[in-house]
Amino acid sequence: MKNINNIILVCFLAIITLGCSESKLDEYGPHLMSANNLYKNPEGFRLGLNGLYASARIEKIGYTSNKPTLHFTFVGTDICFGLNYGSDVNKFGLEILPSNSHYEFMWSWLYQVINSANTIIIRAENPNVAWSGTEKQQVQGEARFFRAWAYRHLVNLFGDVPLSLEEASGANIKTDWVRTPVAEVRGYILEDLQFAADNISGVPNTTASNITSWIAKHYLAELNMELGNNGEAAVLLQDIIDNSPYKLVTERYGVDLGEPGDVFSDMFEMGNTNRNEGNTEVMWSFQTEYNVLGGDELWNRRYFGNRYDKLKIMGTDSVEVAPFKITVDRGGRGVADANPTVFMMQLYKPANNAGTLNDDRASHHNWRLFYIFDSISGDVLPTGYNWGDTVWCHTDTYTYKDYLFAFSRKHDEAIEEDPRRHQGSKDWPYLRLAEVYLHLAEAQFKEGNLGGAVSSINTIRARANADPITQADLSIDFLLDERARELFGEGHRRYHLLRNNKWMERTLLYNDAVNDKDPLGWGSIGPISPRDLLLPIPQTVIDANLDAVLPQNPGF
Repeated sequence: MKNINNIILVCFLAIITLGCSESKLDEYGPHLMSANNLYKNPEGFRLGLNGLYASARIEKIGYTSNKPTLHFTFVGTDICFGLNYGSDVNKFGLEILPSNSHYEFMWSWLYQVINSANTIIIRAENPNVAWSGTEKQQVQGEARFFRAWAYRHLVNLFGDVPLSLEEASGANIKTDWVRTPVAEVRGYILEDLQFAADNISGVPNTTASNITSWIAKHYLAELNMELGNNGEAAVLLQDIIDNSPYKLVTERYGVDLGEPGDVFSDMFEMGNTNRNEGNTEVMWSFQTEYNVLGGDELWNRRYFGNRYDKLKIMGTDSVEVAPFKITVDRGGRGVADANPTVFMMQLYKPANNAGTLNDDRASHHNWRLFYIFDSISGDVLPTGYNWGDTVWCHTDTYTYKDYLFAFSRKHDEAIEEDPRRHQGSKDWPYLRLAEVYLHLAEAQFKEGNLGGAVSSINTIRARANADPITQADLSIDFLLDERARELFGEGHRRYHLLRNNKWMERTLLYNDAVNDKDPLGWGSIGPISPRDLLLPIPQTVIDANLDAVLPQNPGF
């Protein structure tokens, strides 16, 4: 797990099995790990669940050092484009192909999660396990949550996918998989999430790294929204807000309490992201640890951080230099894979696109808006500049590989021992209560409860010192805008756009990198088309399904 690149990427039919027969397992002693000798007591099941939690964190660990596993869920949308190594997401007609190994990795990983969950769910029915009914339901509930979580990703990315609800082993390899319709798969997701919501404990641990019933309810509400059951979704979401132990952070706290900053930026400071550090808003956090075997260091900072050390500044002597050195204060080393679109940066401005920013979420504590020449950092001063001079980042125009463009500071982190290191060890708030409010506002709006939607949105905006809205401001586009202002660099933007039939419309309108005009040299042969609503099924999966036809998605 420490080095994800060491995972062997094999075809789906092999990944979905344990890779060896029961007879093969039985000939080895109990000192070797297998499902047969692991799932005999509550401690063994807890170890299995720990494996599921670790597998979920692969989402942020990365397919390669330059690409988080699910970077397709936020890059290539209306608010984010691939600037550097992530630019393949801009090239929909060139690199979004069935042969792309990234899709094979995603597919294999998600089915690994599903098969591991299936094994736990089924093995928990063993009557010889000495535990209470509550303990058994807790274990099965967590496993069923992760199975639902994996299928949520699969159907949103690939559409109809094979449905597996049984433990797979070398003794029952299938080569005749069929694609189950999305509606049917979502029916099973709903059952799993309902079971999880009904049977998992509602108490978060000290770091909020455990799945609770409230988290299951959040995803259950989101699924109901996808199914058009917005009234049911609103009830679930309001229940979380009113009765769960999670509360919005509305006052400054933590490690930088006496330093410049704001309530919003505090939540993303290293040492502030966990529940026991004062973050009452985090619902599910991904835990990491620097330089510890199994510590699961993440790629967030490298992916979202700008490559400011490559920035060139022209001096008055017409000589270009790269003045800025990588430092802890500048957020460490980034590679500028995921940049905000100009549209994203304009979202914080007043409606007339004039005047000053009026939203804490747009402050320089939350976005890297400038650099200052600093002799202590070892910067190289261009001719004609002075120490302490400010170089302002672009927010309203950009060019290809523009390393002076503003970028989000949510992912800033570095350590003094090695500020240039690739990975990050800041615990990450994977799910925050703010997203529950945004889901609720959408469900209320679609149910015609405009007053409720305004109240939900203004609760979020008040925390950011943004102007309150009225019912006249409400629309699906406004709600998607507000989601971007709050959640840039978090969550799965693509899914929310798809749910509202807005991904193509808004991405074409606001993301030049996928547009057929290709004005800045990204190499796109766009524009995106209806085929791009789904990713292609990996060709290796299709080829390995020897005894049945596994159809490719249209257009691929």
